[in-house]
Amino acid sequence: MTVKPLLVQYPNRFQETLGIVQAIEKLHAQSFALEEVAVLFAQHRQVNSLVNLLEKKGIPYNVKQRVNILELPLIRNTRLLLEYIAAEYKQPYSGEHLLFQLLHADFLQFDPRDIATIAQYHAKSERENRPFWRNTIERIEELYPQFSYPLYKLPVIQQFANFINLLIADYRNLSVVMLFERVVNRSGLLKFILAHEEKAWHTQILSTFFNFIQEEAYRNPKLNLQDLLKTFKNMEDNRLRLEINKTIVAAQGVNLLTAHSAKGLEFEKVFYSTV
Repeated sequence: MTVKPLLVQYPNRFQETLGIVQAIEKLHAQSFALEEVAVLFAQHRQVNSLVNLLEKKGIPYNVKQRVNILELPLIRNTRLLLEYIAAEYKQPYSGEHLLFQLLHADFLQFDPRDIATIAQYHAKSERENRPFWRNTIERIEELYPQFSYPLYKLPVIQQFANFINLLIADYRNLSVVMLFERVVNRSGLLKFILAHEEKAWHTQILSTFFNFIQEEAYRNPKLNLQDLLKTFKNMEDNRLRLEINKTIVAAQGVNLLTAHSAKGLEFEKVFYSTV
């Protein structure tokens, strides 16, 4: 039996994506076997908005995505830490504008209440005598009695201060690869990844990032941290991606496929997205 395709026109791309998700949601409510449903699209980058809507609706799906790791929070926070170290080595306290944001990186394990307490202490100080955040963190045990509120993770703050001073001291004495290895092992980043519920995915992200650094260092044996950071900045400015595949597999999930990867496969319900 020949089945004629149903052509539906939408005013814009978002409405098309929403229409597809609503149709799948209706099938899901009717207990239709979602593993027999496929959404085809032309390129990997087109699937992101569809994935976001499916997740909001609680609809399981299977997909292999090309992900630019330079845009992921884990790598953005890691790069921010590297930028801070490079700035502080070049000129002490020149990375002050990065520090408040950096302290919120999840792998550093700071308590947000402690960051707020330090910020409140700084706000009370007269502008001309206001200390640097780095100095406050280094003297945290000495200054603690002057704070208006308790600190919940004092050892974490002390460990971070020691870690930063160690990295700045090692900056000139280690290759960029060895320096990054030290960042991974001493910052709490590796511990954070190993304890994460998506450990395998985060390990893949970090490994890809580390392999790229090794390749850059191999091409340029004189590469230092500032050179590496410029490379990342140039990649972003020129829209160059550092990609890996992210595969999500769900039992009885909708299949999200490129038209090319769907060749030879059969499904009962197929949606083709033009976005």
